[in-house]
Amino acid sequence: MLLSVLHHVPNQKKMLNEAKRVSKKLLIHEDVIANPKKKMIYLVFDNIINLDYLFNANKYHSEKEWEEIFKENGFKVVKKIKKKAYFSAINQVLFYVEEK
Repeated sequence: MLLSVLHHVPNQKKMLNEAKRVSKKLLIHEDVIANPKKKMIYLVFDNIINLDYLFNANKYHSEKEWEEIFKENGFKVVKKIKKKAYFSAINQVLFYVEEK
């Protein structure tokens, strides 16, 4: 299980490859950009809380972008559970993925 971690790592591909090495099925919980116009509000908030905006400003993705990242790294999305979250800029999605 990767719980809200991918958007914090500098190399998401490397993290996914390591996760795939130890498990062929994963639960990946991630923040997803729901409203690009409000993304900056969330990034400012996240910077205050996590102090990592300068390093991870481009690590947040839309739901579709996350699915493409998983596909590019040898996974297929089997199921998704969506949850609306804070600021209406970011939602949360639990992706259940399996190795292709």
